[in-house]
Amino acid sequence: VSGTFVEGENVTETGSSAVGVLRRLDQNGTQADLYISVTSGTFVGSAVLTGGTSGASGTAAALPIGVSAGRSHVFRLLNSNNHPSYSFYESNPIGDFKSLYCMMDELDIEIVVGQYAVFTAKFMGKKVATMTTLTPSYATENPFLAKFATFKYASAFTGLGAASAVELERVKLNIKKNVEQVQIFGSNDIQSGHNKAFECSGDFDLKYDSDTIRSLVSASTSEAFRITLQNTDVALGSTYPTMQIDIPQAGFKEWSKNTDNDGIVRQTVGFIVEYNIGRSMPMEAILQNSRLTTY
Repeated sequence: VSGTFVEGENVTETGSSAVGVLRRLDQNGTQADLYISVTSGTFVGSAVLTGGTSGASGTAAALPIGVSAGRSHVFRLLNSNNHPSYSFYESNPIGDFKSLYCMMDELDIEIVVGQYAVFTAKFMGKKVATMTTLTPSYATENPFLAKFATFKYASAFTGLGAASAVELERVKLNIKKNVEQVQIFGSNDIQSGHNKAFECSGDFDLKYDSDTIRSLVSASTSEAFRITLQNTDVALGSTYPTMQIDIPQAGFKEWSKNTDNDGIVRQTVGFIVEYNIGRSMPMEAILQNSRLTTY
């Protein structure tokens, strides 16, 4: 590597002319992997990469991107009003059922100290229909616990890597896609489903031992957030199963604290995710596991 690459800059590969954005995946709080979120073209992996802002250059083999046993999957908001749909199946003693053309309407992700990290998803699809006998299968899972979680914030997205982890006790994200279904004359089922305006908000709890965050709320300051879950109990080559959610820009919308005179004073902070022009997105997530194919 010649020079210093900058997180968030465009990188172009010589020969293929493929272009991507350089991203960072925090690893165990002590190091980071860099990866490329592809914008256009196909990277061949053996040519020189050049940073559009830094001017740094290096070959893919020399850059710390990717690990031998892990694969990184990037999730970003699709700029359309007809997002991917899924088929849902159910098998129980009463019978076997299916619902087709199911689109996610709402997703809650919550991490609380002493518990599993959990999600609740709401889907809207076609009416339930019976089907032939199903044979459910089960896969071994490696759950994320709150002890694997870290939360960071910084005034700029590029400062998240160097930011210190905040001592949270709980964080929750609520994602709404506001799905609207369309039904037409002559049909007894929906014809299509369409997501409308994207919304994401959340809140978190922590001890009230300084005025730092309250001051940010009072000043209507926007901050960048990073929530990382990394199961360090499970080896994945030289890394671990990881889910990282990056929010380039969020505005604080409320602040409160409890008033228990005989207990620890805690503060609750609410925020709403904003569209970041520099990143051209409101948020993105990266999932690192052993799956070789795309989702």
